[in-house]
Formats: sequence, structure tokens, C-alpha cells
Amino acid sequence: MGAGREKLVSQAQYQQAFWAETEPKNGRFLSPAPALNHTDEELEFLARLVDQRTAWQIAGRKGIKDGKGAMGD
Repeated sequence: MGAGREKLVSQAQYQQAFWAETEPKNGRFLSPAPALNHTDEELEFLARLVDQRTAWQIAGRKGIKDGKGAMGD
């Protein structure tokens, strides 16, 4: 993902979203965005419908929505 001169690669084990700004916000063109229009529980429900589990259910912990795309400790 890129915005302005800033580039970011996110390989998420937990859902991650980013805003691409037209002007830097706090010195950054890419910033973490909140999960909109869905919850973790809704995604878990959808996974159950196809007899699967989310990555965070398999790992036994949820990630941190910090824009880094990694699981929390």
C-alpha cells in the first residue's frame, strides 16, 4: 500500500485497516483505521458458516489494531 512517498506492507494475522491521507496526519500518509461495519464476532460467525475458524481463534488470542498487522503478546 502506498500514499505519497510512504509505503507499507502488512501481512496480517489479525484484521488490519489503513487510511491513506491526502496530506500527512501526524507526519504519516498511512495511518491505522478502525474496523468499520463489522465486529470480530461477526467474522467468527461467518467463518463458522463455512466450517472454519479465524486466524485469531486458531492462535488463541486476538491481535492489536495498531496498523502493524501482527498478533499481540
